[in-house]
Amino acid sequence: MWEYHIRLCAVLLFLIIPIAIADFILLKGKGGGWISLDFSGILTGAYAIVVVIHIVISTLTLKYSSWQQVGMVHGLSVVFSIGLFCAGVYGYFGWQKKQNREQYEATRATRAKLFPVLMLDEWRYSPDLKSATEIIVSVSVSESGRFSCNANGYGEGEFGEMQFHSDKVQQRHVEKGERFTHSIPIKWVKEGEPAKIEITLYLFADKTGSAGQNVIKVFTTQPEREDDGHSFFDLLPPPKQN
Repeated sequence: MWEYHIRLCAVLLFLIIPIAIADFILLKGKGGGWISLDFSGILTGAYAIVVVIHIVISTLTLKYSSWQQVGMVHGLSVVFSIGLFCAGVYGYFGWQKKQNREQYEATRATRAKLFPVLMLDEWRYSPDLKSATEIIVSVSVSESGRFSCNANGYGEGEFGEMQFHSDKVQQRHVEKGERFTHSIPIKWVKEGEPAKIEITLYLFADKTGSAGQNVIKVFTTQPEREDDGHSFFDLLPPPKQN
């Protein structure tokens, strides 16, 4: 009985060699594209795990149970080992999904606290819309850091033509709780009142900033979301009249 059992186990272990070769040939990443997916090793690893589980279960069954039919024990053990492996894989991916969801929720909660760090109180064209050479913004910050901002204006449509953009962007250090005005020089590309305007505020943490990380907030006339994981978005208030 044991000799037959050992032979079967040896055959199963020997099969790892041709399976590994087929795994390498069939699942190796293919070059030529900007993304190359390499799945080599998955088949070999799965087979090796199932074989190890099977050998342990079949050996313990033959040693400690009254079942002495080696063929039947191996057959049932193979089915049970595959099922146990599939259950383990399913459980692992379920656990991984739960971990990712918890991490995502924790990240969202952390970023939600950063949303009010940068607030655009008001803005205006200077000297006026028709002859504007700069945009004056009034900003409030609840954390310290290195501040910068830019502004862009676009025409009608989802991909509207740019009408103006920032020119010679300046930076400054701001203190926690400070309220200040900042000038954004702009350069006109096309005349006319823009249909869509974006004013983007930046607060870089650097080594002395109190926010703990960089904060980017885009104020636009057409915000589509509040947070994309990189930048915050908020509704741009109408310009203050001079």
